[in-house]
Amino acid sequence: TWADTSRNESSSMAHRSSNVRPASLGSLRIPEEELVAGRAVLVGCGNIARVHARAIMPLRARLTFTYVYDADPARAAAFAEEHGLRVYPGSWDDLLADASVDAVDLCLPHHVHRAMTIAALDAGKHVLCEKPIALTLEDADAMIEAARRNGRALIPVHNQQFGGPIREMKRLIEAGVLGEVYLVETNGIEGPDTVNVRPWLAGSDEGGVAMAQTVHYSYVCQYLLGPINLVSCFTSTKGLPGMKAPVTSVILVEFTSGVLGEMTSTFAQGGGGLEHRITVYGTKGYATRVFGRLDVVSEQAYGDLNVHTQEFPRDSFAGEFTEVLRQLADAIDGKAHTLRGEEGRAAIEVIVAAYRSAASGAAVTLPLES
Repeated sequence: TWADTSRNESSSMAHRSSNVRPASLGSLRIPEEELVAGRAVLVGCGNIARVHARAIMPLRARLTFTYVYDADPARAAAFAEEHGLRVYPGSWDDLLADASVDAVDLCLPHHVHRAMTIAALDAGKHVLCEKPIALTLEDADAMIEAARRNGRALIPVHNQQFGGPIREMKRLIEAGVLGEVYLVETNGIEGPDTVNVRPWLAGSDEGGVAMAQTVHYSYVCQYLLGPINLVSCFTSTKGLPGMKAPVTSVILVEFTSGVLGEMTSTFAQGGGGLEHRITVYGTKGYATRVFGRLDVVSEQAYGDLNVHTQEFPRDSFAGEFTEVLRQLADAIDGKAHTLRGEEGRAAIEVIVAAYRSAASGAAVTLPLES
């Protein structure tokens, strides 16, 4: 369990400068050449951590995972061997007190994000936190405040907004070649295996399908179209009996611009494969992203009304995470970075509002009070 780590939120940690990188940890000598790059520890050795371990490779001149850490030592050892990394030679408390660690990359169950993030920030570490940044606005606000008072970065893993198809979709919207945008639709259709390989995701304290999956569309849609001001939602637990939180959600939104949106997500699909699709409709055309492909209809852009397809590299998924990790490298180097805790909060605010709507049967207006 992560119980040994979650108690650290209230402990008092000395603020440590990321510019101090000692060349030794006890009897363990750190090669001097490694001191050039920012030094991060990958915390949590589950499935998504594998993507992070691959994604950091193009950045190794600026950022490295010098260690991995997991509450399960055997899992940490297997992960380290698989990826050519080292297991941190100490406890979570030792890691927090280690001035050679500039940052932590938290790939953990949702319910421990607050405690471990605040503990790391209070110890003077920058924090990269997998989505959702938190399960409640109160938790998100506490994490953002911890980043502020310690002068450290809190960066949510909003990887999809760095994907080639989404960046191109944003360019088309801003260029006006789709006309006036009036509607966005998203589908995140997955089967029970998403939960089966992450049994913790079925828990009542993990936020269900909307926090696990729709949150991607929440931040992507706001990246493309701006803030949301009205949310309505329906949820269902059908299709996955062992899950103690919503399995399917249908969220309707209104953006401050007047654009309408619908975000549908499920973990109940029994066959036919996955679907991750987002379509933006405008008065002069539309653009649809399906995984690494972008289909566009725009007479203004192409001179006809045919579907024009752009295929993006198959490795672009890991590349999205590379760009997120680049944000962490920038923070360690004292450079400007665009992803902040506030963006993570805005993403979950829509989901919190959606669940409130589902419970009350009424639309919910944003912004919400903590």
